[in-house]
Amino acid sequence: MISDVMTPQESLQTAEAQVRELLRSGAPDADVAAAQAAVEEAKQFVTTSEQRAAQRDRIRGEIKREDVRAARLSLEAKANEAEAAELEKAPTVVLTYEGVVVKIPLAGGRDGAARQVCTEAITRACRILAAAHLEAIGRARATAMGSPTNALLTTSAIIARLRDELRYAAKNGAVEITAKKEMKTELAPEQPAGLVVQTS
Repeated sequence: MISDVMTPQESLQTAEAQVRELLRSGAPDADVAAAQAAVEEAKQFVTTSEQRAAQRDRIRGEIKREDVRAARLSLEAKANEAEAAELEKAPTVVLTYEGVVVKIPLAGGRDGAARQVCTEAITRACRILAAAHLEAIGRARATAMGSPTNALLTTSAIIARLRDELRYAAKNGAVEITAKKEMKTELAPEQPAGLVVQTS
């Protein structure tokens, strides 16, 4: 079925054809003027229709972009929730020596800087405890051979070294140190913020 409703452009063409026909036939100026008014009205209608069509297209584009952005933000929020859940399950490195337990999680997730802080803390803790162990080995050998030895490195001294070397990671809550119960009175003073020292 063919529609008999003219488009704005077709209406303009019809009105212009009417003016030409009137001028060709020698119609009175009043009739020509009326036809010209119809042409102007048709032109205005065409302009308005084109503006409205352009506006509709622009708004549709805005709506589509808003929908795409909303969908992306929704997916991003879900991804952030999933990531937060996984961050809670970060691997934790546990080092123990002479009643001292050091726990350092590999926190930070995709944040390379935060993860680097944790790995550096692990490296330093390994170095401190390894040095204490080597010192104990040297002292044991010297004692067995009857040689004079230095004073034994105490648990409190190990804790003090850990506090000092791991203070940056401790500020971010990335270090937990547990010591023997008898060290409780030695460990309590001047505890750095974020460094958890527990007794058991």
